[in-house]
Amino acid sequence: MIYFQIGIFAHMKKYLKIFQNRLAVGLEYRSNIVSSLILDLFSLSSILLLWFAVYREHHEISGFTFSEAILYYSLVLFVGSFTYVPISDELGYEIREGALSSYLLKPFKISIDAFCRAVASKINYVFVTFPVYFIIMCVFAYYFGPIRSITLTSLMIGICMTLVGFFLHFLLDLVFTWSAFWIGDVWTFKHFKNIVFLVFGGIIFPLEFVSGWLRILFEILPFKYMYYIPVSYILSKRGTEHIIPDLMGAVLWGGVFIIVSNILWNRGLKKFEAYGG
Repeated sequence: MIYFQIGIFAHMKKYLKIFQNRLAVGLEYRSNIVSSLILDLFSLSSILLLWFAVYREHHEISGFTFSEAILYYSLVLFVGSFTYVPISDELGYEIREGALSSYLLKPFKISIDAFCRAVASKINYVFVTFPVYFIIMCVFAYYFGPIRSITLTSLMIGICMTLVGFFLHFLLDLVFTWSAFWIGDVWTFKHFKNIVFLVFGGIIFPLEFVSGWLRILFEILPFKYMYYIPVSYILSKRGTEHIIPDLMGAVLWGGVFIIVSNILWNRGLKKFEAYGG
């Protein structure tokens, strides 16, 4: 029992060191974080201009007033800074260039190293961008009044769902990452993923704006967990009766992503070894 506990502690210490290294490396690229933030704010302004024109003729659309729509899109950017995972960009490139061999010789699991990368990048990004988003919320409150739809309960539920969205996106990105064993350029998947998130994740419009079979499709697919669901809970637009079904759906999709990523990893590793050996 003592040896088992020592082994667990040694593994935790090893991965903690990996996380610290990833965190330090991420701090060296603060300029990339700032440029990403500028692009996000530019996209937000473009979307807001579009909906400003729409709301000129409508006081309310699908339960959203103009001020609620602005708050929704602002929170989409903020939540997305937590849930978006770009691991497939870096790891996919390393697989294509054969740099994966150096990881295979090291005494740790690559998937856990990838998770450490993702968490470290989130901490670095939020540390740099949080003051900007805080200013945006203050400006919103100044022009539109207090944000009454956000309560302590809705905020806590939204934070929990944001963490769920992050884990789910990480598992999905692992699927894209291991597909690099067969596909030379995973950038195609990156653009495809971004387009899917724009439409089915609730970035361009809340899911309340659609109905019928299209709304059912949106609810079935997992992409809503990364943006729409956390923001909806924060704004009290999604009732607490949806929490259990949403968590069950996230667990189901997470299991699917884990199975698919393990299959791709095991088969891809054999292909990679055959290619390199």
